[in-house]
Amino acid sequence: MIPRDPHFTSYGDASFLGGGAYSDELLFWFRIVWSPAIVAGTKLKASNPNYVHINSLEFLVAFLQEIATVVRLEGTSHAHPGLAHKFPNGFSQFPVLLNRTDNTPTEKWMNDARTNSPFARLLVDLHGQLLKRSPLTALSDHIPDISHFTLDEKLRLFPAESRTLLRPALLSILQSKAGATDDPRKSGTLRSRRLHFLKFCYDMNLRDDYLMNGPDFPHERRVATFALYTVALATGRTIKGQYIKSATIKQYLHAAASFICLFTGRDPRYNNPSDTKMSPDIHATIAEVERHENVPNKLEPYTLDMQQHLEHRNIDTKAHRDGLWKTCEDWNSIGLLDGHRLSEYAQTSANKNIGDQATFDGISIAFCVKDVTCFDKFKRKVSISDFLQNPDLVWRIKTRFSHQKNGNHGEEKLFIRSEKSPLRCYIRRMHSILSRFDRLIGITTTNVPLAVYQDGARVLFLHDAEITRVMRHVACSLYNLDPKQDKTIAIPTISLCGGGCFEHFFHLMVQQMIVARDMRDFQISCSFFVS
Repeated sequence: MIPRDPHFTSYGDASFLGGGAYSDELLFWFRIVWSPAIVAGTKLKASNPNYVHINSLEFLVAFLQEIATVVRLEGTSHAHPGLAHKFPNGFSQFPVLLNRTDNTPTEKWMNDARTNSPFARLLVDLHGQLLKRSPLTALSDHIPDISHFTLDEKLRLFPAESRTLLRPALLSILQSKAGATDDPRKSGTLRSRRLHFLKFCYDMNLRDDYLMNGPDFPHERRVATFALYTVALATGRTIKGQYIKSATIKQYLHAAASFICLFTGRDPRYNNPSDTKMSPDIHATIAEVERHENVPNKLEPYTLDMQQHLEHRNIDTKAHRDGLWKTCEDWNSIGLLDGHRLSEYAQTSANKNIGDQATFDGISIAFCVKDVTCFDKFKRKVSISDFLQNPDLVWRIKTRFSHQKNGNHGEEKLFIRSEKSPLRCYIRRMHSILSRFDRLIGITTTNVPLAVYQDGARVLFLHDAEITRVMRHVACSLYNLDPKQDKTIAIPTISLCGGGCFEHFFHLMVQQMIVARDMRDFQISCSFFVS
């Protein structure tokens, strides 16, 4: 009889993203990531010639274990100090490898060295050629999805006389609990979100205990950390740096909490194990996001991205300097800075003709030339005419809000030249506005609103209908919306500052965070982030 007891044992597994294996006796391990072509092949239909079956990937991992074993055998047992200790008399003349796998086709193909499956025929053929080259005998054994040790451990919780009766039902429970194999995209998303939480801890200098399982780590701090993480998610600090809905925030929290639970045994989202609702500190933030989502007919913010898209559009189309689009570009830009309301710079459709502007006690509500005061670098006044001739002369502009909704009539705001961001410079934008007004109306006319534009042969006031049309066009173009289907989109022409300033600070925050592509460089082994 030729002994068939294995001299070496190896364990391996594969998924739609990669595979890996190890052997304690032969002191090797490997971890591989499938190429994009293979990953794409797993998502195709079986009828496609480029389709890749999961069984082929499972067998490939087993075959690589066999290759690694042959490489070890073709050396000497003394080539590695650990091998010399395990095999002091050298390797057996007829070595036997036992490959443990959870894939039944792989077990059959390894033991029989043949297959009728078109997906693995070539791989099995290579397996047979390798066996001819080496005296190695390769066997395979199946590891069931439900471990008998787990089943026996559960049975020991019950009296001995009841275990025989309970065994079938308990096995059914364990099999149902295991469920179907996770979709590769879901597994990848789960891993990315867990990494994102660890990256949040890293950014916040919470580096003393990433797993939160130290003996002196209070559960209150776990809950507080997750509350802070919730705020970060609600303000856009997500994997892709974009706003997400409350349901997605809960999914982020669940991914991170299920990971921390592996090490602590307690869910960091709840103050007490018996609680049915998340901690009030966490719930308050999620409730606020939900409240915003449920606001009917809410206005979407006019963002910096939209402003930049408008600027690029005007450059590409060579928009006329006195036309509607360039006029909206100038006024939207300073609106993101001073937060003026619609009535403070534009008119309604009924007042779009020159001379029909809205007034209060006979005074124009919208900005006029008399509401703009210019200063040079040394805080000396500069006339509007000198400013138009030499825009570099002015470093400060004080704008007077003659009429405001809050009653603070006559309030003045000071703006300073920005050399770093010319397109966001209030001084340069106001120069463009005043120059347009001088060409169309005349700079000596001090009681006519500044927001004017040329429409063919006519000169009109900038009014709400045209502003809305421009903003809707920009939003639909930027976010790939259908103007006919997405009729409910509404941009706040009342005041741009609220959404715009928030968006500005959000962009500054995103610049400081490491998003998805940089997380790939985060030096943590990712293999255990999916469970």
